Amino acid sequence: EISIVDGKAEMAFVGDRSKIWHGLGQELSRSSSIEVWQKESGMNWDIHESDLVYNVEAEDGQRSFEGKKVLFRSDNKEPLAVVGSKYKLVQPKEVLEFFRDLVSDSGMELSTAGVLFSGRQFWALADAKQSIRFDNGDTINGYVLLNTSCDGSMSTTAQFTSTRVVCNNTLNIALNGSTKGASINRISTSHRTEFQPNLVKSSLGIYESSWDKFSKQMRSLAEVKLSAKDAYNNILSLVSDDVGDPSKAEIKVVNDIHSLFLGGGMGADLAGKTAYGLINAFTEYNDYNTGRNPSRRLQSQFWGPGSKSKQAAFEYITKKYSAVEV
Repeated sequence: EISIVDGKAEMAFVGDRSKIWHGLGQELSRSSSIEVWQKESGMNWDIHESDLVYNVEAEDGQRSFEGKKVLFRSDNKEPLAVVGSKYKLVQPKEVLEFFRDLVSDSGMELSTAGVLFSGRQFWALADAKQSIRFDNGDTINGYVLLNTSCDGSMSTTAQFTSTRVVCNNTLNIALNGSTKGASINRISTSHRTEFQPNLVKSSLGIYESSWDKFSKQMRSLAEVKLSAKDAYNNILSLVSDDVGDPSKAEIKVVNDIHSLFLGGGMGADLAGKTAYGLINAFTEYNDYNTGRNPSRRLQSQFWGPGSKSKQAAFEYITKKYSAVEV
């Protein structure tokens, strides 16, 4: 669902094009400026708005629809959405501008950015330069993801996510600090309120301690050995609402995840038959085996059902087996 305008894919990235499944976008150097990223990722246009009007067949002229407005692109004038008059916009340029001081002052590096669904959604991802390196060479890297929409399909959301290098499995990192005392894994701003990037970034100041906790949890889980039977029962508990009478579809999912755990998964030889390996079986299944197509899969793994499923598995397994509290 990457937007294509005048034959150009609205996406930019650093790294190896051959490792991007769709092969689209502009390859940039790590030293590229925010302005270059805005241009090459197709995020250097603005969202304009107009009153919503409609034709009246029996009368000469048009009428306006009070309380509604039409959003459209400034470059090609293509419509994006019809929203309420109080809808608060976040411009594409603002998403990359969010990272300007994080890149210059905190040492982060932009990794990828782009536009989806003809301009209705856009995102940027930055390498946070935080890693977990296990003795066997297995590595998990940390990233900061900011995404938003102009059609009401998602809030403006900043979150920390991790990527396991050997297989590119992703998992959101839970942050502490919820007013209800629970862990949160994202900071969302509704389009009913103004997006305040400095306020969001101040909340992200707890990231280092969160990454440290996440690292300890993963290392703790890597020490917990699981039998094939224990792994199967855990998967069944997470997949089925009725473990005594799971459906055929649920049994298939359980068997698929169990097969990844037993050695079929990417990097399964490094993770081993451990609680850490079980989490990776869940993340691989959701990142590579769900969704109707790769585009929908990407949406799911970062923002949709796949993300929720991975997070539920992480919290369940960590609570049950980790010496570090969730």
